[in-house]
Amino acid sequence: MVDANLMRPCPTLCLALLACCLLVSGCAAKNIRADYEQTADKGVMLGSVTRDGRLSAYRVLYRPLGQEKGFEFVETGCDSIMEPSCYAHQDFTALGMKGDLFAVELPPGDYEFFSWDVVGGSAHAGPASHFSMKYRIQPGRITYIDNFHFTELANRGLVVTSASVDYTQPFERDWALAQKKYARLRSDSVDVNEFSPPASAIGGTGGYSFTPTPVYLPLVK
Repeated sequence: MVDANLMRPCPTLCLALLACCLLVSGCAAKNIRADYEQTADKGVMLGSVTRDGRLSAYRVLYRPLGQEKGFEFVETGCDSIMEPSCYAHQDFTALGMKGDLFAVELPPGDYEFFSWDVVGGSAHAGPASHFSMKYRIQPGRITYIDNFHFTELANRGLVVTSASVDYTQPFERDWALAQKKYARLRSDSVDVNEFSPPASAIGGTGGYSFTPTPVYLPLVK
């Protein structure tokens, strides 16, 4: 006979669940509207996220420099096949690529990209180590962050279990698309950001993965 009071979660999986909560506690950045006009008190972060990999949400995390808690992320793809965004048109489809442009209004200041993740259902893959890619948002101007490209390295069924992320600078491609999507952005206000030192294999290849689903193990008397 199983005593319901002795039902308890597997400790290892509970730790994984806690780690997951910490990892995904951020929010997706909201892109500007198609009729957006630049203002004197805010800036715009512009760039793209592309992928070579199966269907998942591919995210790059950023936050104000010096802030330890809370973050936002830019992304392409989706983390569940039930989401309508899984079937939405992606910005680079016409170029034979998978990915999306991001254009996010931010208060002026210093920021950093500090991590990335690949999310599919309840499974996550992330970098081997965190990093700090610093950039500055200036009022009334557009900071072009360039492109983060994900490459799937390993999988388990439909789940990506390992990936790498590289940083490239396809400004002409991304700016041409930005002008089509956001016709009122001013070309004379664009600053092309250059991370120093140049970033490659951001956070290391591979990383970790887990499925944070608590399993309750009965104890039988």
